Amino acid sequence: MQIKIAAAMLLGATSLFAQCNTQNTEIRTHIPWSASFYYPSSNGTTLNQYVDVTVDAPITVNEIYSTSYDQAAGATTPPNQVGNIAEVRVYTFPVTHIGSEGSQTGWTHVATGEMTIAAWNGDCVTQNFKDPGTGVLAPFVMPAGTYGVCIEYIPTSWAGTASLPQTQTLLNPGVLSCLGFVPTIYPTVMADDQFMSITNGTIQTGGWQVVDLAGVLGPNAAPGGTAPSTQPNIGFEYTPDANSGRWESTGDGCYELPFMLYEQIPGDTTPIDLINTQYTAILTPSANGGFYQIIPTGIPYIGPPAGATNLTMGGTAATPVANSSGNLDDCTFGYTMLTPLPLPSPGGGLMATELGINSNGKIYFDTVAPSATSYNYNGSNYGGITSFRDLATQWALFNCDLDPSVGGDIYVMEPSPNLGGVMIWFDNVPNWPAVPGATNSMSIEFTIDGSVVNIAYGAGLAAGGGGNDAIIGFSAGNGEPVGVAIDWSAIPATGQVSGDGSSAPTMALSDRPVTSSVIDLVLGNLPAPLAPGIPRIGLFVLSANPPIPGGLDLGFLGMPGCSLYQAADFVHTAFENVAAPGDIRLPFALPGAVFSGFDVHVQGAALHAVLQPNALGMTVSNGVCLTLGTL
Repeated sequence: MQIKIAAAMLLGATSLFAQCNTQNTEIRTHIPWSASFYYPSSNGTTLNQYVDVTVDAPITVNEIYSTSYDQAAGATTPPNQVGNIAEVRVYTFPVTHIGSEGSQTGWTHVATGEMTIAAWNGDCVTQNFKDPGTGVLAPFVMPAGTYGVCIEYIPTSWAGTASLPQTQTLLNPGVLSCLGFVPTIYPTVMADDQFMSITNGTIQTGGWQVVDLAGVLGPNAAPGGTAPSTQPNIGFEYTPDANSGRWESTGDGCYELPFMLYEQIPGDTTPIDLINTQYTAILTPSANGGFYQIIPTGIPYIGPPAGATNLTMGGTAATPVANSSGNLDDCTFGYTMLTPLPLPSPGGGLMATELGINSNGKIYFDTVAPSATSYNYNGSNYGGITSFRDLATQWALFNCDLDPSVGGDIYVMEPSPNLGGVMIWFDNVPNWPAVPGATNSMSIEFTIDGSVVNIAYGAGLAAGGGGNDAIIGFSAGNGEPVGVAIDWSAIPATGQVSGDGSSAPTMALSDRPVTSSVIDLVLGNLPAPLAPGIPRIGLFVLSANPPIPGGLDLGFLGMPGCSLYQAADFVHTAFENVAAPGDIRLPFALPGAVFSGFDVHVQGAALHAVLQPNALGMTVSNGVCLTLGTL
């Protein structure tokens, strides 16, 4: 029946070709780029980054993205190479790179490109790919299959670097370095999309080749080992084969309101515009977990009073409960609260019993005492928001690289002096590395029921020394969607409202739309049913006609903020008797190869038990445009 429906849709369509957006596709191992450690190559060797890939259909790689740490951040080592162009060589190995990094034997050199070096956390872009044998510009095609990939970065001290199209005088030629990420739990899959899966990342700082003092490139007699748990920051921008089936999302579902609300202040910003400001956050509970309204007023910063517990004691405190540095530079102190504190969090809210008071200006809220030893947990952010997004619920009071081991102190007090709940101070804590005369003073205080939060900044704030960004704001953590980025100092008198954790349903395909195959239309991220025993209802709207430009606002139907992205040629209803949130799937059989290149548009809708202010109690998903193909 589904084959007949699909064929009828395609045969009856008035405009069948070039309806889907055919832009290129991008995949990255980390979004945004993430950093735990600096990986320098040494003694003139190449720097190698490895991943395993599975490519489902042939793709042409247009650009490769990576990171660098060659901008003299905080010191003169590594030297500044920003703007230099370096040669990059790409190799493949059957099945997997694992176990074959120590020798170039068996690897196939498949492409050579030119990388422009950019400062962290920008993209170092490799492009202008060439045939490795002739040096002539040629498409870099990655065939279907599973294989290891090595991306080798040639030091700019190589004599051949001079032949690359430098746009400036070659700056401080030498070895290259990168930033890598070591997660608490090492995942097998770092990134995947409908065409490509990236797994098993690692970095090798002593690569296969070495540049001698005369600039000659030759084999490295003793390549170094790899760091198996280290994930490189790598991305591919590619074009799928023209005959491949593919799909893409169009528009947004309703309502996507992440808890997160934050500002990211660039490193070395002077002055910090939060100095001597204060804010009040008012918590309103909701079915999804609550939301904050931030108002630019409150109690000014006052240093810790007598009776507050000094956690750092002038840098001589006992070992913190969580530490990645061996001293108080990157560590977290544990504090068990007298009264559980409510905070917005998925599933209806968090009653936190444990605080993790981090030396870098952030506070974790949890039900277990902190114990992690990873830099991701205890360290600062260095330009990324990955830890802010993925770790425990947290307030980033001023999450910058601070160092209480050399000055200032961190305090906690319960009951607190103003609001009667719990209060944390960072008082005159310097940055790392230290900047003469620059210290940081700020505090955060909660009422006993968490309904009011007071945030105050003193006369000293600095995001300097190491080019380190500062993050302020709230995150429910645990991988929640990235929320609204704001200018904290420009919050209007009427206030800034965070999301309440609502999330829109999603429409996706279970697989690429290859002709003569059966795929599932997947309506996901759905709420629980209205009541036990009542099935959830999903509606699938399909059309082969051109989509509605910009979408049709459904406010006139009582669904403000929701849009219909295509006409309804066919509507299918699916029921799912599942007690918990989950997917609703509709099998969809695709017609034969004669329909290759034809487009179909799909969108979903689902009933929602407690949705406000939607009068229909219904949400809609994003739209999906799928192009049928034979590969």
